Amino acid sequence: MNLEEKQKQIHNRQQHQNSEFSELNINQQSSLSTQQLTFDQALEKVGSGNRYQIIVFLYFCLQWFFCSCLLLQVNFVLMEAEYDCKNQIPANECNSNWVCKQDNFMDYVIVNKNTLVFYFDPPLICDQSYLYDILCSLSQIGCLVGFLVFSWFADNKGRKTALFFSWMIGTVGVFLSGFSNSIIPFAIGFFLQGFGTNPAIIIHFSFLNEHSLGKFRELSSIGVQVFWGIGESFLVLAAYLVPYWRYLILFVFGIPVALLNFGIFFVQESPKYLHEKNQQEAIRVLNKIARINKREELSYQSLEYPPDNSQNDQYSLIDLIRYKSQRWQTIFASIEFFVIQVVYYGITFAMSEIGLNIYLNSIIIAVFELVGFFLSNYIILKFQRKRVTLIGLIAVAIMSFCYIFLKIPEDCAGSGFCYQKVLQIIFAGIMRFSICIVQCMNFVWFSELYPTTIRSLALGFISVAGTVGSSSAPFVKSAFVKLGLSPMIPLGISGVIGTLCTLPLSETKGKQLIDQIPELEQKNHEQVQFNESNNLQKNILLE
Repeated sequence: MNLEEKQKQIHNRQQHQNSEFSELNINQQSSLSTQQLTFDQALEKVGSGNRYQIIVFLYFCLQWFFCSCLLLQVNFVLMEAEYDCKNQIPANECNSNWVCKQDNFMDYVIVNKNTLVFYFDPPLICDQSYLYDILCSLSQIGCLVGFLVFSWFADNKGRKTALFFSWMIGTVGVFLSGFSNSIIPFAIGFFLQGFGTNPAIIIHFSFLNEHSLGKFRELSSIGVQVFWGIGESFLVLAAYLVPYWRYLILFVFGIPVALLNFGIFFVQESPKYLHEKNQQEAIRVLNKIARINKREELSYQSLEYPPDNSQNDQYSLIDLIRYKSQRWQTIFASIEFFVIQVVYYGITFAMSEIGLNIYLNSIIIAVFELVGFFLSNYIILKFQRKRVTLIGLIAVAIMSFCYIFLKIPEDCAGSGFCYQKVLQIIFAGIMRFSICIVQCMNFVWFSELYPTTIRSLALGFISVAGTVGSSSAPFVKSAFVKLGLSPMIPLGISGVIGTLCTLPLSETKGKQLIDQIPELEQKNHEQVQFNESNNLQKNILLE
């Protein structure tokens, strides 16, 4: 028999055996499927929205509550200076632009010893105002660096370990800033607060997506954000009752933030994360959850093995750009979250320039925000992610551009009262309401867009983009105030950009979460087929 005939015979036998192998494989898979459970089936069996998930959810809610206090405290700890121009100019022109041009500018400054602005010498006004802007943005810059560090840590070393270290570092930052007597340790403490606490609450979304299913997963993802809004309302009350910055940081925030470090003992490592890394450890954690939920435990052979992802056990930020399936959604999602944070924190930093006084403004905005968070629980279950995001961003743009025409009359400046001030704060409230719904929806949406293997990395990177936006908010506000324009106007421009970036993103409502990057999934599948084909050829040649 010549070589050509031999190859033809091998080819025919291979086709025949491939057919038999495929049929056998189907039968084996059918048999195994009756014995082994998919991860979602296993999670449903041990409880996907029961006692364990509720305990962890409540713990996460408390972290969100105090994280909002720490990241939004800047309006009270660094409360802006107020001015009294002694009737030398119209009241609506009595601002830092005029005061700081006077030789004896301190004669026109109302000194507030409760705020850090006047704790330092010289105070953080006029030629020192750049330090004020830097301090306001430091916690957000800390968030930016923290997202990069802990998102990688969470995807490669474990969600629980990343959560533990991030919150602990944030706690150190709280006490460092609270005990500081000079600007440098305070600045470091402010940086560490953002570096630790904000990445911690972003890691929560990986937990919530991976240890729960169905409505509980969606509602818990929104529920934690409701506690952000409640925390913001508490912050206003606490700052009013405890106005001195040091007592506010150390006693109102520091002690409970420190105690929350012990809550990590209630949290198990994400079983879905372990399912991709260590099958036996995943079953061990699932059985711990089963015991807490008082459900039947799993046997160590009952869980299906995940696809072989051994070719890429370590993931990095480059993977978000390297693969086409992730590249454009990462770019558009990052820009969109940048916009969300610009709008959210832009409203926060504009409180002293619009509406009523800082306390009334803050409580009104907090009420609008809370309503938005509560309503999100309903919206996220009923409506598509993309449609809600588009409507919310368009509403932000429309409300923002209204400030071009809505100006405060001269006789209403300062402590005066007029309907224009009321309208300003109501429009700001509507903007905050809209952007909170968009933000809630986007946290769920972006978590669903990415596979398990890079979910924390993706959320971390997108959050970095958002933090660039929140870090720039105080500088944008200062620039527009110096130009004599409302700091609310640039938020409308941001809303338009966000609307355009929403359009290319895919809808995820009702779709199953994916475990692996599609290109790697396909590559692994092809490699398995190639190995099976090679083994078959070797067996035929040996015969």
